[in-house]
Amino acid sequence: MAYTAPPSRRLGFHRDGSAMFIWDDGQYSTTKIAPAEIERTTLNNEDADYYITQMPHGIMVGIIFPVPVDLTHMFLSMSSESGTITVSEIEASTDTNTGDDGTWVTPTLGTSLPYTPPTLPGTSYRESIIQCAATGVRGIRFKVNTTYAVKLRCIHFYGMINVATTQRLAFVDGSGNELTIDRDFGDKKRDGTATTKQFYIKNMSSTKTANTVVVKFLASGIFEYGDALNQLSGWIIKNINANNSSRDTNDMPTVYWVLTVSESTRTVSLYKAASTSSLLIAQGSRANGTEGTITLTEQNSSGVSGSVFIKGSDSSPAVTTVTDNDIASNKLCIVLDSASPFCQIKETTAGTYADSVTFASLAPGATQNLTAQITIPTNAELGLHFIQLFIEAPASWA
Repeated sequence: MAYTAPPSRRLGFHRDGSAMFIWDDGQYSTTKIAPAEIERTTLNNEDADYYITQMPHGIMVGIIFPVPVDLTHMFLSMSSESGTITVSEIEASTDTNTGDDGTWVTPTLGTSLPYTPPTLPGTSYRESIIQCAATGVRGIRFKVNTTYAVKLRCIHFYGMINVATTQRLAFVDGSGNELTIDRDFGDKKRDGTATTKQFYIKNMSSTKTANTVVVKFLASGIFEYGDALNQLSGWIIKNINANNSSRDTNDMPTVYWVLTVSESTRTVSLYKAASTSSLLIAQGSRANGTEGTITLTEQNSSGVSGSVFIKGSDSSPAVTTVTDNDIASNKLCIVLDSASPFCQIKETTAGTYADSVTFASLAPGATQNLTAQITIPTNAELGLHFIQLFIEAPASWA
C-alpha cells in the first residue's frame, strides 16, 4: 500500500526530553498530570491503544519541548465514550517554561476550529495530517471538548529543531544536508533480502561535545505469514494487548488468522493462539468473488477490531473446516513503535546490527555514518507503515 509521504520529521516527544502535561479539569491551571514515558509512547505511535482521561467536560493537553522547534504539521486521533468530540483551541508559545506561563498564539492551521479529529488512527495517521505551522516553538497545547471521558489515541507533531539552536544533533545525508522528512522503506515483499538506507548523525554545535548519544530505529507494521495465494493485504489490527494475543519467538505480539471459503462467502477469523479452540478475537466476511475490505469486528469482548483487503478473484477450493495444523503457519506479528529483529541499525563501518546505536560522544561538528536495514523472511510479507529514527536527548553537553 502506498502512503502519502510524511511532511517533515515526526518529533519524538516521548523520548527526547520533552515534558507532557494533561490538564484534566478543563482549564489551563496548575492542576495537571504528567503521563509516563510508556504513556507518551502510546500517544506517539500508530496504534489505537489510548490514554484515557476520566473528566467528563474536556481536557487540555500540552507538550513542552526541550529546545525551540519549527512546527509544520500535526495529527490527532481521539474518541469519547459517547457523543461528539472536537478540538476547539490549538496554541503555540515561544517563551513558555511550564505550559501555564508565557504568551500563546494560534499557529497557522490547515483546518478551521473547532476541528473534529479522526476517532481511530487506521491509515489516517498518514492520510489525515494537517498543517500546524509555527516557528521557534517551546510549547504546544490544545483543548478537547466532550461530555464524556476522552480517549487520546495519537498525538503526532511534525517539524524540525529550530536552526538557530546550535546545540543540537541532526540527521544529514552524505553531503551534510539535513534530512527534513522521515525515511520510509514502503511495503516490503517476502523475498528474504535486506534493504538498507545510509545516513549520518551530526553534532551541529561548533563548540560543545554531545555525550552519550543514542539513536533508536523503531518500526511500525504487520508481518503477515501464510497466504500463499496472496489474497489478503493491507491489514489494520487495533487494540492488541497481552490478554488477546500471543508472543512469537522474536517476542512480537502475534495473532493467528484463518480464511474460510464457502460457495457464497469468504470469512476471515483472528485467534489469540495457534488453535481454533483458542479465543476468537475478531471476525468478518465478504461475498465470495468480490474485491474489497473486510471489516473485522470484535469477538468475545477481546477489544480487537480492524480490517483487511481481499482480492476479488478466488482460486482456492472451498474450505469450511480449518485444523490447528492449518492455522499454525498463518500468523500476524504486530510491530508498533518497537524494536524488531527485522528492522535494525548499526554504525556503518564497524558496528553490528541492533535496535539502537550508542556513541560515547560526538565532538563539535562531528558526524557518524549509520546504516538502517530491514530484512523480511521469505515466508512473510511486511505491510510496513512507518520507519522512524529517533535521537534520544544526550546525557550532557560539554
